[in-house]
Amino acid sequence: MIEVHGWHRRIFQAIERAGGVLTPKPHELNFEFGHADHQCSCGRAFTTAVGLATHQRKTHQVFSVEHDLLEGATCPACMKHFWSTQRLQQHLAYVSRRTGRNECFQALMSAGFKADYHRITMPNSLAGLNRANWIQAQGPQPLYKDQRTADIVRCEEEIMQIEQRLATAVEPQQGEQIRAEFYANLRACTQRWLTDFQAAGFDAEAIVALPERWMEVVMLTLEAHLAKPEEHWEACFDTWIERCFLAWGQTDLGDVIASFDDGEAEYIADEAFAEIAQDFSTTADRRRVSFLRQRIQVLLAQGPDHPHRVVKPPAGTRPQIAAGHVVMRFEDQTAWHERLRTLEWDQCLPTQPIPILLRGGEPHFLVVHLFSGRRRQQDVHYWLAQWANHRGARITILSMDTAVSQAYGNLHVKAISWQKLVALYESGAVSATLAGAPCETFSAARHLPPPEQNEHRSWPRPLRSASRLFGLAMLTVKELRQCRQGTEFSLQTLFIAVLHLATGGVFLSEHPACPEDEEKASIWRSALVELLRKDPDCKLQTFAQWRWGSATPKPTGLLSIRLPSLAKSMYVCVDPTLKYPVKVAQGVDEQGRFNTAACKEYPPLFCRALARAFTDQFETSMRSHQVINCTVDDLSLHQWLHEAATESSPIYDFPTYRPDFQGR
Repeated sequence: MIEVHGWHRRIFQAIERAGGVLTPKPHELNFEFGHADHQCSCGRAFTTAVGLATHQRKTHQVFSVEHDLLEGATCPACMKHFWSTQRLQQHLAYVSRRTGRNECFQALMSAGFKADYHRITMPNSLAGLNRANWIQAQGPQPLYKDQRTADIVRCEEEIMQIEQRLATAVEPQQGEQIRAEFYANLRACTQRWLTDFQAAGFDAEAIVALPERWMEVVMLTLEAHLAKPEEHWEACFDTWIERCFLAWGQTDLGDVIASFDDGEAEYIADEAFAEIAQDFSTTADRRRVSFLRQRIQVLLAQGPDHPHRVVKPPAGTRPQIAAGHVVMRFEDQTAWHERLRTLEWDQCLPTQPIPILLRGGEPHFLVVHLFSGRRRQQDVHYWLAQWANHRGARITILSMDTAVSQAYGNLHVKAISWQKLVALYESGAVSATLAGAPCETFSAARHLPPPEQNEHRSWPRPLRSASRLFGLAMLTVKELRQCRQGTEFSLQTLFIAVLHLATGGVFLSEHPACPEDEEKASIWRSALVELLRKDPDCKLQTFAQWRWGSATPKPTGLLSIRLPSLAKSMYVCVDPTLKYPVKVAQGVDEQGRFNTAACKEYPPLFCRALARAFTDQFETSMRSHQVINCTVDDLSLHQWLHEAATESSPIYDFPTYRPDFQGR
């Protein structure tokens, strides 16, 4: 459980560093004491919450939530005088166990109240008193109103103004003719650039850049028509031309570059359009509208209460402590996990583009398949490589598993391969990740009784339940090791998911679908997955693998990040001639092997569908210019990446399935 707490802490710190805000604060949900529970985002650790708060106040100027409400010693809400600023802060910080809220704090926060911090100490006349009662100040108590309603109104008014500005584009006289000529000049300009690019030996720096050529066409169009004295729309013509250019890039440009025979030329044209579009006022207006709509959704989703301190239950009576009835973290996991379920997004992470890693000066899509199993014909690695060959794109694929390479596929947290991989993710260099963490310890098949012919054979028993997701009581040492490793692999996968949310790219995690029995364990029932699913970029869907050639029905859950067309891409690859299978993944076969072993590897069609989900999104993102080049300055990391990619490329003919994890 110490490791489980540690993984959750790393995940929450990654969210915080990327700009995400959770309520309540995750560290407030841990009531244990020790270095692991009081760690600052800068890496410093403290044994108490007071030590952490003091460090954050002095070093990072991070103050308490009541800091901006403190001016003197009188509460601005109830008008009670507390003699010192410290006692006023205690008044505003106290959360009743009966009501679960502080009325004064909520009233001030709802009204948007903010004071200039001013500290006063206890007067000398009260020195030595252990208790000094508050005094009710004279005057009427103020009536504060919730400012969030006003914020929503302001956002809606600004949206209306921007949308009105976008909708009132003045069409010039002979607008259709001007637009047709403008589009024709842009197409001809793009074709001439391609001819020059090929003649220059595919060296874009040796010729005039494509953005400059497009802007020359724009300026010539402006000069040709603004010079006409009879026109009265000179002030709006540049905005109209700007929108015409954006419309051309979204409609005609795709057809123009589709005729290019060179993939690099297509990429340069896409990047050029994205570069110009970012500077247009119309693009800025649309981004502002999107931001304001998201702001309104956040305000509407907020509860009536502002985030404040959580109610801390008593640690226990003195007789309980004296008797040694100390609750261990492993036994307190249910209560701790339920507290995690109270986490909500106060501010989601912004949507990021797909990063493309520059290797040797050339852009590469870097795709990582975690827990890939052995390399085989028509696996996900194979289909991704096929797409790259047909598309003329460059792609680097890492199939990470000890069945592929004992050295470069080892995903144990202390392995060099895992540390190098995390460095790539934190650099924002990974375009896509497919993960299939071993589900052995989560399997619902463990709840089935042993078959009659195996009555005297040791039979796997359940290791988890929905309420005790991290391990049942009274497990053997061997079962605890299995449970610990399975939990670690699952949390590693969710850690990578959060890094994708923070740095960009797409993510897909495969795991058996949630059992119908709500008492059975599933990683999809964890508090972290529930939190991620509240992010608009994250979605959990269920697919039955028999439609893609599985010998058993095998309902499978797929947790996706920034893959809005996942279902469409998946169902394009189904085989409509397949029938619902009669065989189920239960029990053992005639040789005494578990029937679930055959479900470890995806069918070829399912591999193709997973790969297509990525490649379809790559295509969509390139067309909409939602990609960004990324560089990694660490040469040793590039060297490791080259070696790992080389190691995971060959396919070896293993006659049997390999274990989920070999090594420690």
